[in-house]
Amino acid sequence: MMDVPSFQMFESFDFENNQHFQTGWKAIEKLIDPQKKDSEYLRAKAFYFSRNVKSFDCSQYLLWRHKKQLEQVKPDTPEKDDTEQQEHEEKELSLAEVAELIQNNHPIPGIVSVDVEPSNAEPTPSKLTRKLKPWETTESECGM
Repeated sequence: MMDVPSFQMFESFDFENNQHFQTGWKAIEKLIDPQKKDSEYLRAKAFYFSRNVKSFDCSQYLLWRHKKQLEQVKPDTPEKDDTEQQEHEEKELSLAEVAELIQNNHPIPGIVSVDVEPSNAEPTPSKLTRKLKPWETTESECGM
């Protein structure tokens, strides 16, 4: 279940002016790959908020934020059929958001889970003859 008040509180929390958070962030910021800085900053904010302000599920927050962004875009765009909307929703998640969902064992929006089970049936025998390999020539082909 999505805890919208917690998500709104998280978004309005002043991380920039929180001395305790900034001290911790500056300590770990040097160790982070610059390409991953934005996603790691979000993870650090979620960790700090969850530990010190109010516990909440970061993956649920990412889904909520994604849905909120889509709702802001919808009034400007004409109606689309369901498959186009699903494709658009799939494209909106960043790699960091998808990684967060995977790490927390949450389903990724737009991905269909297929439950495949073995049939336990005997395999059918091959009807074709096996082709000979180059070194498996018959005696008549070698001139013997």
